[in-house]
Amino acid sequence: VLVPPPGEEELRLNYIYLIKEVREFTSEVRGYKGIRVLLQGEKKEMVTIPLWYRDIVGRRSKLGSFVLVLGDDLAGWIGKKIKFISWEKNKREIEVMK
Repeated sequence: VLVPPPGEEELRLNYIYLIKEVREFTSEVRGYKGIRVLLQGEKKEMVTIPLWYRDIVGRRSKLGSFVLVLGDDLAGWIGKKIKFISWEKNKREIEVMK
């Protein structure tokens, strides 16, 4: 179980989440651009994952792990069920459930 930021639910490994919402956003403090993914767990709990844009996106980065299995059409992510296999830095992996 990964420790969440204050006010958010825990992100669990090997647990199925439904992607409810995907939004591009810009951070207020530094103006960083990213994608905010809202996930709903099996017990209806909600988890938000920020995925930051970078010049180079590795396949094991947060954003890269999503794009690798879901593609780059953000609207197409909504409604997909995913499972987090690994969420360690530079070892991130998710799986799309059928």
